[in-house]
Amino acid sequence: MPLPGGPPRLSWLGPGWTLPALTGLLLGLSFPPSGLWPLPFVALVPLVTAIEGPGRSQPRSAARAGLGAGIVAWAMLVYWVPLAVAPVTPVPALFYALLVLLLAMVVALFGWLLWWMRRAVGVPLWLAVPVAWTGTEWLRAHLGPFSFPWLELGVSLAGRPHLAAMAELVGARGLSFWIAMVNGLVAAALVATRGRRRPLLAVMAVVVVVPAGWGSWRVATLETVPVARVAVFQPNLGRSTPTTAGAADTALARLARLAAHETPGRVDMAVWPESMFPVDPRSDRGLADGIQTVVDAVGAPVLFGAYLDGEAAEDGRSVTYNGALVWRPGRGDAGVAYRKHRLVPGVETVPLMGPAGGEGGRFGGFTSGRRTEPPDWGSDLPRFAVLVCYESIFSADARAGANAGADFLVNVTNDAWFGGDGGRTRTAGFQQHPAHLVLRAIELRLGAVRAANTGISFFVEPSGHITEATPLFQEEVRTATVRRMDGATVFARVGDVVGWGCAFVCAGVLLLPFRPRRRVSEAMPLN
Repeated sequence: MPLPGGPPRLSWLGPGWTLPALTGLLLGLSFPPSGLWPLPFVALVPLVTAIEGPGRSQPRSAARAGLGAGIVAWAMLVYWVPLAVAPVTPVPALFYALLVLLLAMVVALFGWLLWWMRRAVGVPLWLAVPVAWTGTEWLRAHLGPFSFPWLELGVSLAGRPHLAAMAELVGARGLSFWIAMVNGLVAAALVATRGRRRPLLAVMAVVVVVPAGWGSWRVATLETVPVARVAVFQPNLGRSTPTTAGAADTALARLARLAAHETPGRVDMAVWPESMFPVDPRSDRGLADGIQTVVDAVGAPVLFGAYLDGEAAEDGRSVTYNGALVWRPGRGDAGVAYRKHRLVPGVETVPLMGPAGGEGGRFGGFTSGRRTEPPDWGSDLPRFAVLVCYESIFSADARAGANAGADFLVNVTNDAWFGGDGGRTRTAGFQQHPAHLVLRAIELRLGAVRAANTGISFFVEPSGHITEATPLFQEEVRTATVRRMDGATVFARVGDVVGWGCAFVCAGVLLLPFRPRRRVSEAMPLN
């Protein structure tokens, strides 16, 4: 059935721009800080109906519509990027524009794939939409050094644990598939004839109600066991403090002040944020003594982030890691806990070139660590897996830690790069980044601990509920008991089956242009 008013034109200034732009706007409002959670279930509908409308003789028009939607959405969602990268690149606006364009091109690929699935293969709309969307999300997470699974559609449900509960079965990308399927059903109902609309609406009701109902039951009945008592320190150091003169003294003074609020020995361990010290504490005796004093005041082992010296490379150049150490009271450090292996492109490393040899914290100054199993901490520490900074957006990393025996997740991060206190500089990045850790906890039904320099620091229950969240830009220490579900989730056992499956189907569709094509009129029905 033709859309009312005829086919929309695909010019940037004409009606053809309106529907893709509307999808971009709705996607932008679906994630934090707006987080208008009903919107993800209809955000794709305008774009899909534009692609589904008559008069689409070429797939490039569908790709163009997707590109427009992607530009609007990502321009809204990552507007904080210029502020974050300004200290490490002379062209922050160009960096932002290139990132938005790269992410928008993935949405353009979604439009292209959707067109081909519908017109060349005849896949039903309600199925083509989730397969194409989830497949392109998988691609965005598997681009090597350019991988960036930031704000996948499933992450929009981070604030609704009962709706996100299915992540323990299918992962966050499985949630994306579910949300996109609802979008496909809504779009199919809009373009269907009256006789076919009612069955589509009935199916849509079932697709929405059954997972939501199961999720509510699951969250209400989830049984967990305590693992450890953990304290989280938020020293509230400015974005430039870790790389300035006297940074170590400033950090130690604030940590000591926070430690004074804790009764020694009241917790099993404490966590300080990422990059607390701009030098390797093991090579600075004065710094090591200062750390030992604060750790002794805490009365428990402390995990904290620091720049770590590495062995000299073959060319004689020393290397620096962004990593984490464990320090025990009365005994000193227990060695390297973790060396970050997913470095932020363009900030911590130069993609395809490796470290540029700059000093820690400057452009391309870090070397990627190897992805290894969590070390054996010994009998005095609980088992946990470390995620440094934006590694929390990668579900595979958290899953690897859980399968290696971790009882909970620890995310140490320095989110001061997202902006300053108050006004326009307090950006959405402060709310977007933590949302991913919530999904990691639900996927694995493990408790999670987040220690952020300027906030937000918090604990995540295995159910996905956040507790003890700190305000931004305040010195805080929070304590809670971390829990976990007894046993492994389906997702922990089998991994991202949905994402891989959709990627496999999309890869097959990519080969279709090189095969004999059927005429559109001979294709299967479109609804």
